Amino acid sequence: MTGAPWFKMFPRDWISGTRGLSDRARGVYIDLIVRIHDLGRPLDHDERDLCRYLGYRDHRQLRPILKELTDAGKIEIKNGLITNGRAMNDVAKYNIHQEAGKKGGRPKKKDKNGTSGRPAGDQRATSGRTQGGGIKEKQQVSENPPEARSQKPERKKENTKKETDQNFEDWWQLVPLKKSKGRAKPAFKSALKRTDLKTLRDGMVRYTAEVGGREARYIKYPATWLNGDCWLDESAPSQPRAPDREEAQRKARIETFKRTKLWDTQWGPRPDETPGASA
Repeated sequence: MTGAPWFKMFPRDWISGTRGLSDRARGVYIDLIVRIHDLGRPLDHDERDLCRYLGYRDHRQLRPILKELTDAGKIEIKNGLITNGRAMNDVAKYNIHQEAGKKGGRPKKKDKNGTSGRPAGDQRATSGRTQGGGIKEKQQVSENPPEARSQKPERKKENTKKETDQNFEDWWQLVPLKKSKGRAKPAFKSALKRTDLKTLRDGMVRYTAEVGGREARYIKYPATWLNGDCWLDESAPSQPRAPDREEAQRKARIETFKRTKLWDTQWGPRPDETPGASA
């Protein structure tokens, strides 16, 4: 796979998506993303090579930074490789366009007989030279189109768009921080190319419950959550919380359930199944 010489970067996504990272983690993160695009593949998890590339003298300084990025869901380290879903998606798209360009752009359309080019019944007047160098007379051939032409299947773009818009509105109701809806909508459509609707809904339900009681500045924007493939993030391990925060999180989960009727089994029994609970 060939590396991509450039990639899109949205400043607002970068600022909001890396706000919780340390300065060193942000620097290492952008260097890793650039390296993945340049090579067109995941990076080898070789601490010596990484230190040389990132400018660290000791791998013991690099390890906590890689852990911070992994915990934040910015990179994934698996089977000895470091990767990032969005970067690999950019590289794959670039290679598809490159292959199409080598073949001369769009492939030629074929008729119902499987042959490409002009149909036999639609030959136009042609002229050429004979083997002796003389000019052949133009041969007038019927310009009538063939009786049967292949017809393109009707596309239901309008219906598909309405369905996607409705799915987005339903998903938007689950979002804990309803900001930048205009940027979230195209990010939602793009995310559906990488996963399914149920996964997006379940992931947002988990995230809404996880950030219950947090200040708004510590909650990801919807577009940032989608562009970062955050539906793949695992739920944070339960930790002892102060009683008021525990209560706030419980109420947030119940409010989510009231609106969506969705409940994660990791939260315990559903409110409507718990005696004495108000759902």
